[in-house]
Amino acid sequence: MKNTNMLAILSVVTFFSASLTASSAPTGSFDPVIELYNKGNESLQVNIIDISGSSQKNITTAYPAADSQWNSGSRVIDMNNPLLIEILKQNKLIARFKINAPGKTKYLSIDLNKTPMVYPQTGPLFGLMGKTKSGLPIKNNVSSSQITQVK
Repeated sequence: MKNTNMLAILSVVTFFSASLTASSAPTGSFDPVIELYNKGNESLQVNIIDISGSSQKNITTAYPAADSQWNSGSRVIDMNNPLLIEILKQNKLIARFKINAPGKTKYLSIDLNKTPMVYPQTGPLFGLMGKTKSGLPIKNNVSSSQITQVK
């Protein structure tokens, strides 16, 4: 009887331990597909649109504050689909960019004072740390050639 009770208690403890471990999986396992780093000194509005099908599908609208990052978090975004990024400032369209980078993360810097104003994030120390400023890995990030400005 004692062995049966002890076995039941150990089973329950093992079950809860496994449940806690699964729910606290490292965040690196499910990194966001998109991160926007607004390098400017004003907040922006960024519309993110999936343009893979015959019709456009709005994914989300991001509002990255000045000198800060916004990421897509756990939103389900197909990494293989081309995206349209619309940048607005005070409800006025500034620019549009097409991102065609199948299987790549889209960790982008936005700087309205640079040309081009949208480019891949490199992270601190010109990418030598292998991560964005917010800590996301850049080893699978979009390249400059996969970002084109559209009218």
